[in-house]
Amino acid sequence: MKRFLPALIFILSCFELSAQTYGNEWINYEQQYLKFPVAQNGIYRISYDVINEALTDLGVPIASVDPRNFQIFNKGEEQYIFVAGEADGVFNTNEFIEFYATKNDGTFDSLLFDDAKWQLHTYESLINDTAMYFLTWNDLITNKRLDVISNNLAGAPSPVAYNEFNTTIVYGSGYGSANFNAAETNYEIHASDYTVGEGFTSPRYNLSNYTVTVNTPNIYTGVAFQP
Repeated sequence: MKRFLPALIFILSCFELSAQTYGNEWINYEQQYLKFPVAQNGIYRISYDVINEALTDLGVPIASVDPRNFQIFNKGEEQYIFVAGEADGVFNTNEFIEFYATKNDGTFDSLLFDDAKWQLHTYESLINDTAMYFLTWNDLITNKRLDVISNNLAGAPSPVAYNEFNTTIVYGSGYGSANFNAAETNYEIHASDYTVGEGFTSPRYNLSNYTVTVNTPNIYTGVAFQP
């Protein structure tokens, strides 16, 4: 029996060293989740009818769910939401959930590269522009909520003459890879892994100057711009 003890200790040590996180630690397996896609940035509203139909399909009476228990998750993070009329603990037919949602970007794509610095940018995903949001509910009334602020403009400051605005252009018409022969611009070699500078770029490779027109409406000319 003694001769097997060191081997047993070694095996247990290996399991302990291999412990890691997988990004799904936010999931509570005691709860149910409703998944829905978002492909554009904006404010979204989920009506009573939509939630009632989804809960009915799950065999959950909507009357049994306190609206203060609602949560919405994206990328493993709970989102701030507004739930109309939740204070009474009853989700009525004219009530709804509102929140701001964004489409999928390239944040998770950085994991595809051996070195995250090789990624061109995180504005757009290389794989899919659709993000998944998850509606669930627990037994707490301390979930994340948007603050309701009254629309009171009394004593408001004077309007400013101008403001700074950033315009970003993200190319998506060409897919570039750093693995190509500069002398033969029509010939590319692609590896199975993601390499330096790989991603969506301007149309094809262009070794000469490339002119870009940036839309800058309502330019203010009253003062000189000072960075």
